[in-house]
Amino acid sequence: MNALKLALALGLSAAIGGVTPAFAEDGEVTEEELSGRNLTSKQKLDFAKDAEDTVRGQVTEVTQQTEKAGESNDTVLLNCLNDKLGLMVKVRDVIVDSRGLLVVAIEGENGDDQEYYFRRIYIAKGESNDLYAEAQSCVNSRGFIAGGTQVQVKVKSGGDAGQGGDSFGSANSGGTRPESASE
Repeated sequence: MNALKLALALGLSAAIGGVTPAFAEDGEVTEEELSGRNLTSKQKLDFAKDAEDTVRGQVTEVTQQTEKAGESNDTVLLNCLNDKLGLMVKVRDVIVDSRGLLVVAIEGENGDDQEYYFRRIYIAKGESNDLYAEAQSCVNSRGFIAGGTQVQVKVKSGGDAGQGGDSFGSANSGGTRPESASE
C-alpha cells in the first residue's frame, strides 16, 4: 500500500469506538490493524456488525435532530444537519454492502477480499464517527442541547442609521444604496 493511501486511511479512521481490534498504544493505526490480518473471521464479522450498528444509530439520531430542526424552522441547523446526514447515509450503505461482501469473502476463504472489505468498513466507520461529531457540532452551536445557551440579539426599532436602530447600515432614505447610485 503506498504512503498516500495509508495516510488517508489513518486520517479517516482516527475516531473509532466500540468493538475494535487492539490498537497500538500510541494511538496510530498500523497496517496490520487496518487490514484486519491479525483478526479471526469471527472478530472481523463482530467488528463489521458493531460498525453497522453504530452507524445506524448515528443516522437515526441525526435524522431525529434534522426533524426537530425542521419543526423549529431553523434553516441554518437544518441545512447543516442535512449535509452531514446525506453523507452519513452513504457511508452507512458502504458499511452494509461491505459487511455482506465480507461474509462472502470469509465463506470463500478469499484473504484479499477479506482484507479489502474489512479495510472499507474500518475506514467508513471512522468517517461516520467524524460526520456524526460534525453533526453534533451543528446542534451544539445552535443551542439545541439540554442546558445549552442560545444568544439572541435584538435590535431596537426606531432611531437614526448607525444609532442602534433597525436601519443600521442604511442610507438616510432607508435604502442600502446611496441615492447617487440609484440614478
